[in-house]
Amino acid sequence: MELSESSFRFQCQTRCSTTFRFLVFYSCRLLVLPKIPASFGQFTQFCSLANNRYPFDPHDRLWQSYGDIDAWTNITTSTAVDVSNISNFDTTSKILWSSATPVNGTRIDFTWSSDSSINNDNASYLLLLYFAEVQRLPRNALRRFDILIDNATWNGSQRYTPKYLSAELVKRMVQGSREHTVSLVATSDATLPPILNAFEIYSVLPMTEFATNDADGICFDTLNCSK
Repeated sequence: MELSESSFRFQCQTRCSTTFRFLVFYSCRLLVLPKIPASFGQFTQFCSLANNRYPFDPHDRLWQSYGDIDAWTNITTSTAVDVSNISNFDTTSKILWSSATPVNGTRIDFTWSSDSSINNDNASYLLLLYFAEVQRLPRNALRRFDILIDNATWNGSQRYTPKYLSAELVKRMVQGSREHTVSLVATSDATLPPILNAFEIYSVLPMTEFATNDADGICFDTLNCSK
């Protein structure tokens, strides 16, 4: 896959021989990702959809189930979740209609390790966490938790409460090539355990190559292979 930083792309096709003919197909689709130099993503949701790409995801991301964990269970809804507060989903998606929560416990923990090709302390990751309350809670119930990365909180990550049927995105840059841990820990006044609907992890890969000069594309307008 190739990402273009502009709204257009030059494409050159020439046939300088009368012997061979080529048929080439191009697929172009608008893709909205966080504005980082380059990225490789891991997309995980906590449900089991038979088809979890387009049209369930408007940007055709391939979402994978996190797997079966005995300590977790799924809670789901059949009602559409509002995604107007997040830019990563243009329309409501069944990806966010399910969430993971502990069976008996007050926290969710998961880890990820660096790609084997990235082995330096300057490695950077963009973590995207998606939350939406999919249950209508009684008045005396409270779901509230702290979000920790490598056992540390930050401004805005404490005492978080998901909104009912309204998706929100929590994002954080994570540094270092070691193993990283994400923890969702219920607060002392919470009556319900934390939830997590989906997450994405991008490995930020700086692109040091020079971009193509616009003039290199314009010059093809005058290319003539008729001889």
